[in-house]
Amino acid sequence: MDLFVRFGATVRRLRMHAGYSQESLADLVGMHRNYIGTVERGETNISLENMHRIARGLRISLSALFAEMEGTDAGDDRPVPTSVPTTRSSGTDGRAALLRPALDRVAEARQALEDAVHQLQYFDAGGDDAGVTRSRPRRRKSR
Repeated sequence: MDLFVRFGATVRRLRMHAGYSQESLADLVGMHRNYIGTVERGETNISLENMHRIARGLRISLSALFAEMEGTDAGDDRPVPTSVPTTRSSGTDGRAALLRPALDRVAEARQALEDAVHQLQYFDAGGDDAGVTRSRPRRRKSR
């Protein structure tokens, strides 16, 4: 079987087990949902970087994803490894697992905002602003 088809079948199996739709996985990893579909069908020559992004979205290491792929044929119904979380469980744990990716993105956005605020405070305090151009306010012409 083609390498890309095997990889795609593995991604599809792990995605479905984790409870993600193609669209939700695509949103999680910053890709288009159509691209996830082409990956799962083995229609694209996926880059190593995109493989890594998908593996992170599935909460599995890239090496574990490759190890799964090595033992996978299309349509294989083997059990999913324990390193892949099940998000379809009942109760609070299932809801928390579904919210975890969104909370991670919120935390990343918060950190980026804190970094930006820190930088602005540094520049306002007279920090080194080499390479930063500031525009001067225009003076109104007096009549």
